[in-house]
Amino acid sequence: MIESDIAAHFNVSRTIVRDVLSRLQERGLVQKSQTSRWTAGPLTAQSIRDRFALRKALEPLALTTASTHWDIEPIVQLRVRAEAARQQTGESILPDSHDIEADLLQCTVMQAPNGQLVDIITQNLLPLNAANRILSQLGLPRDRVAIDEHCMILDLILNGSIEPAAALL
Repeated sequence: MIESDIAAHFNVSRTIVRDVLSRLQERGLVQKSQTSRWTAGPLTAQSIRDRFALRKALEPLALTTASTHWDIEPIVQLRVRAEAARQQTGESILPDSHDIEADLLQCTVMQAPNGQLVDIITQNLLPLNAANRILSQLGLPRDRVAIDEHCMILDLILNGSIEPAAALL
């Protein structure tokens, strides 16, 4: 029933809706019950802890293995952006720390040569990023501490201190 409703709402076929729902299921964003009902599972405190535990284990590993594959110029540019964000005053003009973090991960961690590792990290981040967007829309203040930490990580990377950067990440 939900597939038909979605198909009608977006004026597409049920096949397309099933394909999209299957892709979302692969990414862990929806689930299909034994009765073939689609549900968006709750994002619980435990599931968030579990996802951050995965981040803690996998992202430093990816960062260290990716270090020989980086294009340094985007990292330098990101450091300039992060510093500009750090210098801003007033919440309304502070850039989103989540965007800086996403770009940091893209320039460094996601350059790891192990595609499976990158895929797992990407899949793990999807629900966390969705939760961050929701919290931002609800008025959660932007995170100045995170921007400071991103600046420190970028400084370590640019100074060739990969292991300390991975530990701080």
